[in-house]
This record gives sequence, structure tokens and C-alpha cells, in this order.
Amino acid sequence: MKYINPSFTASSLSDGGLALLPVLDVYKQELYAHPFADTLNKEIANHSAQMKFVSWQDAISKINDDSLGDSYQAAISMYQTTSLVDKSLIQRIGKSLGVRYLMLVSLSKYRTISSVGSSLLSKAEPVDSATVSAFARIWDSESGDVMWEATGESEADSGEFTYLPRDFEFYFRSIASALVSKLP
Repeated sequence: MKYINPSFTASSLSDGGLALLPVLDVYKQELYAHPFADTLNKEIANHSAQMKFVSWQDAISKINDDSLGDSYQAAISMYQTTSLVDKSLIQRIGKSLGVRYLMLVSLSKYRTISSVGSSLLSKAEPVDSATVSAFARIWDSESGDVMWEATGESEADSGEFTYLPRDFEFYFRSIASALVSKLP
């Protein structure tokens, strides 16, 4: 899935700058949100060297320093139930962070599915599949409008000749790379 506002271009992104807001972990697994956000920081920073980029750590620090923390927390709660965010808050956060574009990412739950598959060498073999995904949205802090939406997903299967990676960094790099590759 991908949506892009026609006025959101590589040039407007580079000129306006981007802040990554703290990653939301919809299943409250903070163990995964921060390492994923760190990986996403690196991917975005490497996407465009000339673009101003505000990491999630710097964004939350500045939001708190400018006394926007309570408003931000209330907005996130509303966003998680309605997918709506107050445009005036988006504008205040953008001004506080000194960038035009704000990215919010929701990380999904790690899912595993076990099934029985077949191969050339055996008739019935257990197969495990694991999936992690993320949904990202970028707002224009000048207008408050959604400019871009995309999903990133990482899957791994285990079977006779494959295995599931046990290192979540594999999934995080794959998802972050998939999201960033969809930016203009």
C-alpha cells in the first residue's frame, strides 16, 4: 500500500526536512519499538544526505522541551483510536522541530504461523512463517495534511532448506528499507 500527494516530491522533502516521531508499537512491545526506530533513523538519514533530518530521540526531546508533551500524548491516543490528529498540533510540532514534514510509524505485532508443507525430498514437513510490518504516515506541518502513506513488511520462512532469523534486526532493516525506498 502506498499513497503520495502529488505535491510531495523529493525536492519538497529535501527542502522542508523530515522528523521521525517516536515509533508507535500497537501491541505495546516497547522491546521492539526503540530498536526499530533506531534502524529507521539510519535508513532515513542515508536516504538524502542534504535533507534536514530530526531523529526520533531529538524529536521527543524537543517536543518535551517546548512543553508539547501532554498535547502530543493526547494526540497519539486520539490517533490510535480514530486515525485523526489535530492539524494545529501538527503545525506546532513542525515549527518546534524546524521541519516541514513529520513521519509517524506504527509497528505491528510479530506474527508466526506454523503449517505443513511439502518439498521434493519429503512429503510433509513443518513450515514456520514469521511476519512483521509497519505503517508510516507523513504530514505536512504547514497545512496539516497527509502527504504520504506506506507499509513495509518483512517475512521469513523456515523449512527443509531455510530457517527463520532469530535476530529482530533482520526484520527491522528489511521493514525500514522498504519504507524508505517508497519515499520520493
